[in-house]
This record gives sequence, structure tokens and C-alpha cells, in this order.
Amino acid sequence: MNKVRAKEIIEEMYDYWKANHMTFQEMKALELAKEALEKQTGKDVIPSSGDDFYYICPTCGENELEQGCEDYCPKCGQKLKY
Repeated sequence: MNKVRAKEIIEEMYDYWKANHMTFQEMKALELAKEALEKQTGKDVIPSSGDDFYYICPTCGENELEQGCEDYCPKCGQKLKY
């Protein structure tokens, strides 16, 4: 199963459980699963502006990331694409 299909399944489950009055714990579990899947999908880093060049995490804003040294943000865990 790829990430796109996994996301579709999570969203289908969420819609089904929402329509069928799922519990708070079930809803929270699906939200956490969706967030975890999003973290595993690489997002493009943001280049800095100014004299000192570095990259910025698009999710949490962590800065001073060096190209290629980290596949994931050390602060929030987002998968990064350089």
C-alpha cells in the first residue's frame, strides 16, 4: 500500500465513523494516523533569505537546516525534500 492509498483509507474511515457517531478516542486515533502519514510525506524545505544561507522546515519553521544532512526535521519530525 502506498501513502496516497493509506491516506484515502484513513479519510474514508474518518467519514464513515463521523457519520456513525464514532467515539472521541476513535476520532483522535484517526487524526493521529493522518498526522503521522503526513510527516512521512516529504515536503520541500524553504530557502532562507539573507547573507547566511540555510534551509527552513516548512512545517514548524525550524531553521539552520543544512542541505542533505537531515532527512527529517530534528524539531518536529517532518520528512524533508531538498
